Amino acid sequence: MAGSLVLLEENILSSTAATVDLGASNWDSSYDVYQVLVTNQRFDATNNVFYYRFLANGSPNETANYDSAYRLLRADASYGRIGSTNQTYFRGSVAGTGTGERGNYILYLYNFNNSSEYSQVLQKGADYDPNTNSVISRTGGGVLTVDEAHNGLRFFGSNGANFQVDTSFKLYGLKK
Repeated sequence: MAGSLVLLEENILSSTAATVDLGASNWDSSYDVYQVLVTNQRFDATNNVFYYRFLANGSPNETANYDSAYRLLRADASYGRIGSTNQTYFRGSVAGTGTGERGNYILYLYNFNNSSEYSQVLQKGADYDPNTNSVISRTGGGVLTVDEAHNGLRFFGSNGANFQVDTSFKLYGLKK
């Protein structure tokens, strides 16, 4: 398995950003599966949620066709199950200001190059809030119920939040 990930794009923010696109012009359609790694994710305002959409020809698909299901594990409360249909985005967990709150995510992307299949995502994520000393993990996935090819992701925060400096976004192709 060593050497099976090929780095296609890396974006480590040097200034705040309302949205971050990964892929698009740097997309390499020769892979069947892609991995996205988001580390040190944090926002400039509290109580914001990490969202993302699939890109089609470099533009985000904003239709209400995102369906997902997740298992939510918490260090400070009981677990939960979350399911959503007909949304306009996929969702990560909540991460707030730069006071130590952080989010980290691994996403696996499937069927992105096939316009005859639904594109899918498998998501594993964890957030830490030092103010409440809680860890929250969200594991699950989703599907965009539209037959179209995709070439990346657009990340954004709820409530107009900006991603902070040093948030890192990486896109890998997974070799067979």
